[in-house]
Amino acid sequence: MRTVTFIFLLTFFLPSLRLVADDIAGIVARNGVVGKDPAPQTWTSAQITNALREIEVSWEQSPCTCCETVYQILRAKPDEPHALKILFTGVSKLPVPSAEENFISLFYKWKMVNRLADETPLRHDSEIWEGVASMVGWMRSQIIPNYQRQQPDEARLMNVKTDQEHQAALHEIQKIARNTCQQEMRNMIGLWSTPVDRIRTLAAKMTPDERKRYLDKIKELAYSDEEEAKLLDAPLSLIQLKTIPF
Repeated sequence: MRTVTFIFLLTFFLPSLRLVADDIAGIVARNGVVGKDPAPQTWTSAQITNALREIEVSWEQSPCTCCETVYQILRAKPDEPHALKILFTGVSKLPVPSAEENFISLFYKWKMVNRLADETPLRHDSEIWEGVASMVGWMRSQIIPNYQRQQPDEARLMNVKTDQEHQAALHEIQKIARNTCQQEMRNMIGLWSTPVDRIRTLAAKMTPDERKRYLDKIKELAYSDEEEAKLLDAPLSLIQLKTIPF
């Protein structure tokens, strides 16, 4: 029975290890340690649409592969700005039904959404930041208020002999998943500060009425609290407008 327990543990933790390994491999490759990327390919809107279909099919089983496909497209620098918006829209619609049960998918989706929004043709598009805000709001809706980390019972994981103990061990694994998910969602939302600065910069260039409508929508989508709402509404100085990267 311990073998069964070990298999359960591997089932949960291997995707996380693969996630880390995939990121390290990507960093190494981009820095030329493994080797240079293949010759750039120009991706058209039609090609990206076809790639999105493949991503949608393989998303549930292999989110890391889908993420790498998106990164390959971006490294090729598509020459059609509209093509990138098609890609962002498609990625934004990839389903993550449950944050705890599909945390790896959530991680990769957040990674792709942020990477796409940072592309020069998209970062000036107000609709793109609405998409980012919407994902932040969804994650915030998944966070358990005043969540206290639950300590798993390691003995249950190592001494499985009966069906009852099997269920208890599974419960402990779910507890680990919940702990990880709750913490990492908070960490991911912490990266929201850069989009907030860019949203403020974009809104500063709108008319007063347009700015109010846009920021109100962002606050609604992102489930902004009072402190964040005040930050979004605060006017930017000329110095800030020049220093915030855009």
